[in-house]
Amino acid sequence: MLAGKPTMQSTICRDDGEWTNDSEETLSVLLNAHFPGCTEVTDLSSITLRTLVDEDRDIITYERVEWAINSFQPYKSPGPDGIFPALLQHCKRKIIPWLVMVYRGCLTK
Repeated sequence: MLAGKPTMQSTICRDDGEWTNDSEETLSVLLNAHFPGCTEVTDLSSITLRTLVDEDRDIITYERVEWAINSFQPYKSPGPDGIFPALLQHCKRKIIPWLVMVYRGCLTK
């Protein structure tokens, strides 16, 4: 970490106090911790899509996304996506319409 090389944690501590053995087990533990009761879908034909209803459309607005971007401290470290908050703030007029579409798309099932 001090040498400037990014590291990726490959093991975490399970509920029983033991460490995970590999990255697949680590992902499984994280999935169960953050999404308890989830199940893997193997038959994609069983998934139904829904469209955004007007109430959902009001949740994600240009103004709300702009407020969120403005609330960032501009020179904080970037997240896992590598995007600095200052970059979002600098190009927000061009990027917010795209972000609104992406976030609204996340509300569809």
